[in-house]
Amino acid sequence: MAYIGNIPAEAYISISSQTFTTINGTGYTLSSSVESSEDIALFLNNVRQKPSTYTATGTALTMGTATTTADELYCVYLGKALQTVNPGADSVGTSQIADLAVTSAKLASDAVTTAKVLDSNVTYAKIQDTTTANRVIGAATAGEVSEVQVVDDMTNFVSTASASGLQIKGDGTTDGTLQLNCSQNSHGVKIKSPAHSTAQSYTLTLPGAAPAVNKFIETDGSGNLSFSSVDVTTDITGTVPTGNLGTGTADATTFLRGDQTYAAAGGGKVLQVLQATDTTERSTSSTGSWVTCSNTMSQAITCSATSSKVLILTTFTGQSGSGHVLGTIYRDSTNLGDATYGFGRNYSANYYGNYNFAYLDSPSSTSELVYQVRINGSAGTSYINRGGSTGSIILMEIGA
Repeated sequence: MAYIGNIPAEAYISISSQTFTTINGTGYTLSSSVESSEDIALFLNNVRQKPSTYTATGTALTMGTATTTADELYCVYLGKALQTVNPGADSVGTSQIADLAVTSAKLASDAVTTAKVLDSNVTYAKIQDTTTANRVIGAATAGEVSEVQVVDDMTNFVSTASASGLQIKGDGTTDGTLQLNCSQNSHGVKIKSPAHSTAQSYTLTLPGAAPAVNKFIETDGSGNLSFSSVDVTTDITGTVPTGNLGTGTADATTFLRGDQTYAAAGGGKVLQVLQATDTTERSTSSTGSWVTCSNTMSQAITCSATSSKVLILTTFTGQSGSGHVLGTIYRDSTNLGDATYGFGRNYSANYYGNYNFAYLDSPSSTSELVYQVRINGSAGTSYINRGGSTGSIILMEIGA
């Protein structure tokens, strides 16, 4: 028989009947499948029963009241399904599918192709997920997927010569970011793309060799990475900050020791040498007190440590017109020689005497100190640097 449009989903045959040979109880099996009690006429002892007194679904018949072996029971099939015809190709739209009627088991079937899942006629509202595996959850925005849970065999991404296997995109404001989480997903480490403003497009190729101890990753300038060591002869340029070489204070008076610490020179080391000279004949008539005669044999020094000593060397020519001349050395206001005789004297009047003093002082100070030659006459006029001879004072800082 010909039809206009789709072939009907159900087809039927002429009326048939079934007699039940074993009569006892409430449950019976129909020889043909039916939709409801209305699809059969049930006769008990040749009396038709109301459909409400029994139920019939599929091949199961259940009586409302139990029968006995003395009863006679048969039914007449008013309609029964012979076949089910599939809908025509591309004939089902979203209006024919109930919300949440499509389960994840159906989506995993080979019968559901990618083309059909992406078809605009299949919306997220029609997809029902009953398991946590392969979950797809629709986002608030149509056409977007907010969460996808995948299994291992779904994570094989294939790279080609023109496309990456996986691409993490930005949203127009935030740069693309890949996050690697810990086992508890409570925190993670991110790898982020350079900002759009840098206009960078490059490839970093991981090293071809396994990592090694005390190695760092370097690039050859083309993005090829390798594990390398620092070559101090070629990889380090410029001046290394003194603070990176050792501990302690690095300055002009210290040196770097073998234990990577800065220290002053050892005992007996001359740390600095200073000198002052005077070639002008000077005189004083003062007696009984130590005076400078306005001479320039005066030198300041600042020691680098309180443990340093100062070695003083001085030489000059002295003369007294009618008595004797005494000489000494002062540190600031302190006389380093004898209070009366200083470091020496000349007894004879009108006699030229050469004065040579040497003294090792322990000032225990890092403040500026001034050392100076002074003289003292017993009578008349006393002279220093008589005749324009050269007098000098030399100071040496000796490290402890």
